[in-house]
Amino acid sequence: MSTEDTTSTAGQIRDILVRELQWSRSPDELTDDLPLIENHIVDSLSLLRLVTRIEADFGIQIRDEDVVIANFGSIGRIADFVDSARGADRGT
Repeated sequence: MSTEDTTSTAGQIRDILVRELQWSRSPDELTDDLPLIENHIVDSLSLLRLVTRIEADFGIQIRDEDVVIANFGSIGRIADFVDSARGADRGT
């Protein structure tokens, strides 16, 4: 993983997944488009932990109705959601 990747939103999400879910395989296997729920990487409890960590790390509030596969199905979708939420919080 490049330094640039760890500073991108997707890279930061990947780091959270590795730490919070104690991912034992290579972080490179967690590609931006890998289906997290369908591949049993994230379950309901780990999703709650992930949401809590994202809120803390990115300084955003995630509404319950936003915790759906469309927003949390892959690292790429999560990153897009976080970037959008951060933009909305800044009034952009």
